[in-house]
Amino acid sequence: MLSRRLSFRHYSDKDFYSYFQLVSNEEVMRMILGRPLLKDEARVRFNDMIAMNMSNSQTGHFMVIDRGTSKNMGHAKLVMTESNQAEIGYLILPEYWKHGYGTEIAEALVKRSKMIAEIECLIAIIDPQNVVSRKILEKQGFIFDYEGMYYGLPAIYFILELSNKNRK
Repeated sequence: MLSRRLSFRHYSDKDFYSYFQLVSNEEVMRMILGRPLLKDEARVRFNDMIAMNMSNSQTGHFMVIDRGTSKNMGHAKLVMTESNQAEIGYLILPEYWKHGYGTEIAEALVKRSKMIAEIECLIAIIDPQNVVSRKILEKQGFIFDYEGMYYGLPAIYFILELSNKNRK
């Protein structure tokens, strides 16, 4: 998976510290879980991500790499949640905020989703105060679905139907 400025690849065992750099960052995690992850928590999640990546080469958890510098700058996920539904999400290190990378990641995930026949619908879950992510999702065609909870925190759920006529 590629975009104009980014490349994406499945995480491998050697990538734990790049992942931990993201999820231990208080700014990054403020609107995800409300707090950074501890190393042991991150290790458990990372091991689950690696196992998921091994089960499906088209979906999973991806390291987001700046093509210009080859540096890790974020995390993206495209994971199946039901038989024909997948969830997208992303994390970006603060030094990359406000440069259009969120939009670029979301575009790449939607584009990849449209190439996977089993995915008929996408969901995305964000913090109600995350106005930037809301705009990014709406720009991709996501619509508000409902408000609920996510890991005990308030969340807004968005949905994007991928009908056959919309596939590119």
